[in-house]
Amino acid sequence: MKNNFKILGCSGSVGKGGYTTCFQINDDILIDAGSGLLDQDFDELKKINKIFLTHSHLDHILGIPLLADLVGNYRDQPIEVFGSNDTIINIKKNIFNGVIWPDFSVIPTESKPYLKFSSINTEIPKAVDQFKITPFYVNHTVRCFGYKIESQDQAIIFSGDTGPSENLIRMINETKNLAAVIIDVSFQDKRQNIADLSRHFTPQSLAKAVKAINDKQAIFITHQKPGCEENILKEIKDHKIKHDIKILERDLVINF
Repeated sequence: MKNNFKILGCSGSVGKGGYTTCFQINDDILIDAGSGLLDQDFDELKKINKIFLTHSHLDHILGIPLLADLVGNYRDQPIEVFGSNDTIINIKKNIFNGVIWPDFSVIPTESKPYLKFSSINTEIPKAVDQFKITPFYVNHTVRCFGYKIESQDQAIIFSGDTGPSENLIRMINETKNLAAVIIDVSFQDKRQNIADLSRHFTPQSLAKAVKAINDKQAIFITHQKPGCEENILKEIKDHKIKHDIKILERDLVINF
């Protein structure tokens, strides 16, 4: 039976119809926990067991504090949050510090908290249910992971937030049976200077990077700043990229 990779949020910011990054694998695993998480039914939220974070920026983590507060009392086990050591330290220090938000890694008790934080290491696969989830470093302003998610049949690669990254291209080329590749393209070409400073792709930097991908792939672009989506897609078409490029959309389900 195929597994579901559902897009709960994929926008580069908020606003009407804009939900930030959150992807759901079947019922109980999340990749990031942006505002796309917060629009889900209560019964669905209670099922979430594990969250894999790309990095500590607010648009990717903002759902976790409210999720813990909402469902913690209805669960027998804590929600486990995975990320790089830097990401875990940053979240605990700056969010779950008793000032911005209660520290649900020790509440209601240290022995039975609502959240459990766990560091994971780059390129070491983590077995979760029937999946292998492998983090790998990409090129962002803070320590950031991309992820390879493998089922028994196929794989999906998500870039996380990144600009041009040799690790990302290598991981794509090394992975067989790809169902989809998801890559951050946040800005139009005219904002290349901002993209360079913030370490995100533009259409022109994407066009250059994907020339190194060996096989033609289905590539979904994500994290566009609101209002730029159509212009970004037009610019990508103008660059005549050989791959099948589509804009990632909320509620899309990729089977793998």
